[in-house]
Amino acid sequence: MAKHKVATAGSPAQANSEYIVGAAYDYTLFLLPPTFALCLGILISDSGFANTDFRFYDHDVTWAGLLIGIIIHAHLFAVFFRSHGNRAIRSLHPFRFLLVPIVLYLAMVSSVWVLISVSVLATFWDVYHSALQTFGFARIYDHKAGNDPLVGRRLDWYLNQLLYVGPTLAGATMMDHVEDFLEYEELGATFFTSISGFMQTNQG
Repeated sequence: MAKHKVATAGSPAQANSEYIVGAAYDYTLFLLPPTFALCLGILISDSGFANTDFRFYDHDVTWAGLLIGIIIHAHLFAVFFRSHGNRAIRSLHPFRFLLVPIVLYLAMVSSVWVLISVSVLATFWDVYHSALQTFGFARIYDHKAGNDPLVGRRLDWYLNQLLYVGPTLAGATMMDHVEDFLEYEELGATFFTSISGFMQTNQG
């Protein structure tokens, strides 16, 4: 009986493939989920699932918001162990992976200013981070197609920022991001809390 080799990470078969892992894997977990999520979002956009609020631990949430929150935090929890638990990856940047998180955590529990600032910054960092995820996947597939990953890299970086960050800042979700500045009300920092009002006034 003939034996079929399965492409594994770092194997010659995978190195010569146009996919990162394999066709079925890539389409299931990398390529089709964004399209599926877009279609699902359109499907539920006018439903009670997405628009009807209910109280959950003293917060007004929708079922759609609660579900996506669970998925996001489960993803972050899993990725933490996937990155920090990988000795090969961790050894590349030991200062960033080990010391920086500890120092940042101690600063957050020691200062409300730092805690709120990190919370607000994380909202915008997530937008930048998501744009770079798209950029990274595009460059990997470009390399898999036989192109030089360094050619056009900077232009591709700007393009991904424009396509992802642009609609966020200019679209309907802009206020969902800048309203996080209202967290500074607890500190009486009127300069930061006024940002949300300014953006809302000039959103058009």
